[in-house]
Amino acid sequence: MTCLGAYFLTSQVIVQSSYWMFGGRNAFGMTLIPLLFGVGLLFWNSRSIAGWALAAGGALVILAEY
Repeated sequence: MTCLGAYFLTSQVIVQSSYWMFGGRNAFGMTLIPLLFGVGLLFWNSRSIAGWALAAGGALVILAEY
């Protein structure tokens, strides 16, 4: 399941250094970075305020995009 999840993540996410289009095709990959970094911080220290802020902010931006 991990390999399948990694395949789906890498086949659907595009991270580019181009014009930021919120609500467009290129925005999801860039908004996924803070979410993943926040989740990583929470695995390291579950009481991390920065981790909770990044994870919640990233999730809110991804949900607001759709």
